[in-house]
Amino acid sequence: NKLPFLVADNGTFKLDDDQYAFAITFTPEGGAAKTSSFGYPNVNGIRELGIQFSTTGCVQNKYVYTFQKVN
Repeated sequence: NKLPFLVADNGTFKLDDDQYAFAITFTPEGGAAKTSSFGYPNVNGIRELGIQFSTTGCVQNKYVYTFQKVN
């Protein structure tokens, strides 16, 4: 099974601002665009990047993905 995500197919993405992004839009090939805003939480003094969304048909479930920079 695939992990839940905003889109399930290959496609493109676009940031709302190339320098100071606060949202990302994913557009799957042949599908509708879906947008999520970014969060920038500090965890143990390290700034991380996170996105939060709900899947279609199940808006009560919220998925949060947090990304850490890997050196």
